[in-house]
Amino acid sequence: MKKLLKYFLISTISIFLFDFDAEAKKTIAVLPFDVLSKNPEYEQFGVGTMDSITVSLVSIPEFVMVNRNKLNSVMKEQGFQNSGFSDIKNSVQIGKLLGAEILVMGTIQSFDNKFRITTSFIDVKTGKILQASKVTGSNIFDLQDQLADQLLHLENVKVTEEKREEITKITKSTGNNIAFDYYTRGRTEYYKIIEILINNKQASEREQFEVLNKSIEYFDKATEIDKGYSLAFASKAETQALLSGFYTYSETYKDVNKSKEYLQKADETSQYALKLSNKSGFVYKSLAFVSYMKSDSMDRTIDYSLKSIEYNPEDKEANLWIAMTYYREANKAFKNKDFDKSIIYGEKSVQYLPNFTNAYYYLGISYYAKKELNKSIVNFETALEIYPNNEKVIVELLKVYQDKADEYYKKLDFVNLEKIYISMIKYNDKSSDLYNNLAIAYFMQKKYDLSQQMYEKAINLKPDNGSFYDNLGLLFETRGDKEKAGLNYKKACELGYKASCR
Repeated sequence: MKKLLKYFLISTISIFLFDFDAEAKKTIAVLPFDVLSKNPEYEQFGVGTMDSITVSLVSIPEFVMVNRNKLNSVMKEQGFQNSGFSDIKNSVQIGKLLGAEILVMGTIQSFDNKFRITTSFIDVKTGKILQASKVTGSNIFDLQDQLADQLLHLENVKVTEEKREEITKITKSTGNNIAFDYYTRGRTEYYKIIEILINNKQASEREQFEVLNKSIEYFDKATEIDKGYSLAFASKAETQALLSGFYTYSETYKDVNKSKEYLQKADETSQYALKLSNKSGFVYKSLAFVSYMKSDSMDRTIDYSLKSIEYNPEDKEANLWIAMTYYREANKAFKNKDFDKSIIYGEKSVQYLPNFTNAYYYLGISYYAKKELNKSIVNFETALEIYPNNEKVIVELLKVYQDKADEYYKKLDFVNLEKIYISMIKYNDKSSDLYNNLAIAYFMQKKYDLSQQMYEKAINLKPDNGSFYDNLGLLFETRGDKEKAGLNYKKACELGYKASCR
């Protein structure tokens, strides 16, 4: 699956953890509700209620909703168990680690065919309860809808009737408890495979294969019970697309025909989800992902992604698929030596994903191919600000720096030549030649002390290079220190640098 990771999550991108500017927005984390019932049918309701509220409110511009994968990552890093969220002290600690400002937590009880959800809305900074509520009813989905409303009212967020309908389509996307249970179990398995991809978690291909199939199996059961469950169909399509990729890149399970089969199934499933709900950002996000995996139409992938963003302006995944699509086109254009088009697509890619290292890389090599060195440097340096140790980028940047250094040397512009070599040494501090060249740049500006330091560093790295001693001898001769000059010329001569043998 390492190849799958490479293709899906290039560079340092994380589908679910990438954060956009949250300025003037309220960051909200909904924790899994504790289920106080022994009925196995209700076991997943705690996680399901968390997902329902989070997904339903993700389209609210005033909110930044913390998704389940980020919560899972923080919990595992800190050693928290997936229970005990009724403990305010521990929950507030989780909220702080998530960067949340408001925490939503509570319990779900069942009695006499009814549910009671007790909820606390907590200010993470102070640990104080902003609001507590208790809702009771026979329909868990009505109660989830009420909780979403309470959070909107708490923050004085006014929504249009159309937006309110969108929220309800999430919280009440099914009316069947068993279908909801299977859907939530399917999402839980789906997040397991995403965690493997994002965190490069150690898992055998067999384990990954089983997780993918188990996820699809749960979604199948959910959609068999409720054939109008658009969220389940959309989630199933995404998982089928992942399984298609697994069959493509797996060493053990590689099967081209199976890959095509599941990609076709993913396409059919996502299109069916669209028929069920053509006003759902969640569904359009699924369509965008499947379209990206099919890679047969750049325009279709972008159109679906933009549609998803229309319903959900904070849709991180939709932005990702647009960026990845443009990146893929930039890659193709560069290989075809169409550098202008590669630059256009590269710029569009980073427009949607500003921290996309590989897109900046293609911008850098495309500008370099056009001999636009300054723009090439800017893009390579930006890539390295995001991913400082990217060797591929460093190698290319050093080439551009060297061309720029040659340009400054021809112009006898030693001030800028000095700056370039300092930049080069930043990425390659083991090169004796770079220190020698920087010493020359200092020497030509009569910065003799700095020049001496650089010559000595060059000699320390490569003590058998006679030219370094010769240069250092010239420096001492220029400063009037004939004794040290003679010693360095003698050493250069002994090392075979004949020009010093005088």
